[in-house]
Amino acid sequence: TQPHGHDVTISAWILRRFPSDSSRGWQWKALVHKHRKMNLWIQPGGHVEHTENPWQALVHELHEETGYHIDQLSVLQPWNRLPDGVHDLMHPTPVLLNTHSPYPGHFHSDIVMAMVADGDPAEKPRPG
Repeated sequence: TQPHGHDVTISAWILRRFPSDSSRGWQWKALVHKHRKMNLWIQPGGHVEHTENPWQALVHELHEETGYHIDQLSVLQPWNRLPDGVHDLMHPTPVLLNTHSPYPGHFHSDIVMAMVADGDPAEKPRPG
């Protein structure tokens, strides 16, 4: 992160089903956490460092911020997704890509994924 710069970030909306008292039997909830710098409730995620690809960044950010291991989560994907390239690393398809300004003169382009969790996280989130 540099002043007057443009960073790539990645985040995930993690959905989970819980038993409900309603006639439907289930209620969906989204996991959010309080961002320590922005003081906002948002989906977990973070910056893609220069030494990692977006998927690597998401794996470690989700583990740090939620306690989930990536194998505990299912990625929501379109049915007709592009096939894997012969020589390329194909990442899951994001549900959203947005660019926003967390403070004047600085921008983040956020790759947003959608995931489903079937149970509790394997570990407690790390503090901070």
